[in-house]
Amino acid sequence: MVATFPQPDTDASRAVAAATAVTANLVVRASSLVTLPWAVLRAWRAAHHLGLGTPHWIPGGGADPHAVIGHFLATLELGSQVDAPPDTIVVPLGTGGTAAGIAFGLAWLGWSTEVVAVRVAPRIVANRWRTVRLARKTAALIRRAGIEFSVPRSALRVRVVDAMGKGYGHPTEEGDRAAAVAAEHGVRLDPTYGAKAFGFLQRADVNVQRVVFWHTFAWP
Repeated sequence: MVATFPQPDTDASRAVAAATAVTANLVVRASSLVTLPWAVLRAWRAAHHLGLGTPHWIPGGGADPHAVIGHFLATLELGSQVDAPPDTIVVPLGTGGTAAGIAFGLAWLGWSTEVVAVRVAPRIVANRWRTVRLARKTAALIRRAGIEFSVPRSALRVRVVDAMGKGYGHPTEEGDRAAAVAAEHGVRLDPTYGAKAFGFLQRADVNVQRVVFWHTFAWP
């Protein structure tokens, strides 16, 4: 069961909606962000009536420590692929799971790399506090598995910059320009996440030398 809220009509949002409709038993569509909690409640109740065992809650964006471990492991993999730590890793910031996993992975590697989390969602979910909290909760989950590793807050280098524009899912001129540049190199970026994050690197006041752009492949 999936609860969704209205988004601008784009190629990306239509593709996501179509993939969701094929995958989910039921899609409950809220009429607005205000009514989203009721849509979530309806979906949760419907899940209880499926008769397939106890339903499990997956938060928006999958921002849960169990999922964050995947991004943590991907960061460790990056560590084996580069000959020196980058100065910066740029990533979209929605519900924070990807940025949290990267920040945790960098702390594990002992790198001083800064995570630039480009905010594409409302501040109530896309903020530094929530991202750092997710990273620390992931570290606690790993410790419960018997792997001891302490993550001081100072080791989680996360800087949040804004690129949301009119709202979540709304394309921006900066993002459109960035998507066009990426397309010239064979990279397809969605307008909700990737284009806005890549747009940060096109800003005149941004001067980063050794940078990794973390492509989240938001197209289904």
